[in-house]
Formats: sequence, C-alpha cells, structure tokens
Amino acid sequence: MEQKIHQAYRLQFLRDTVLARVMDENLSSILSSLIFFLNFDILTFINQDPAFLRQLLGILEDESETMERKRDVIMFVQQFCAIAKTTQMATRVGVYRYVCLSGVSPIAYRNWMDESMLTQERFAVTWDEIGL
Repeated sequence: MEQKIHQAYRLQFLRDTVLARVMDENLSSILSSLIFFLNFDILTFINQDPAFLRQLLGILEDESETMERKRDVIMFVQQFCAIAKTTQMATRVGVYRYVCLSGVSPIAYRNWMDESMLTQERFAVTWDEIGL
C-alpha cells in the first residue's frame, strides 16, 4: 500500500508541477484517472483494515510517542479524509463513518488543538471542513 501512496503522490506532482505547462487535455485526463484509482485503492485498503486506524489511535494516545510522530499521524488522517472528499458520496460517507467510529477523530482533534504540536499552521483543512 505504501507503494500506491508514493505512486499517487508522484503522479500528482508530475501533473501539477512538472507537466502543468506542456500537458494537453488527454494527458491530464489520463493522469487524473490514474490518481483517482490509486486513491480509491488506498481508501479501500484502509477501510478494510480495522486494525490500521486502531494502530493510529494507539500512537496518538501513547504518551511516549514523539510530537513529530503524532503530528504525522494527524496529517495522515487529514490527508486520508481529503482524498475521501474526491470520491462519490457513498464512499465518502463510509470513510467518514469509519474514521468517526474508530475513535481517531476526537483524539486527533485534541492533539491538533495542542499548541505544542504547532499543526494549526500546517493544516489548510480543518476537522469541521471535512465533517468530523
């Protein structure tokens, strides 16, 4: 799954930065489709692995974890929800329900509000905007 995340990131970078000026409609459409299907695979994988978000929850609750690692987890959940915003409504609702029922959102929100984490400046999307 990590490989698919890296592929999606690289394709987005190519589409948005490297090829932005020279790309025609067909290439843009192909890259967007590839990114969409990679993101959908990532969402599906995470939704089908109930232990995964519990493991993230454990990182956020663990007092011995570094603030950097907790910040990475919060950013991952935020990016996961941002990817879900690009999917169809049924998939999006399922993802948000999964995140809420897993218990990650209240703990992530509490950590997000922690001033020592300095994450407020790094997030463009708030929990309210993604519906959590």
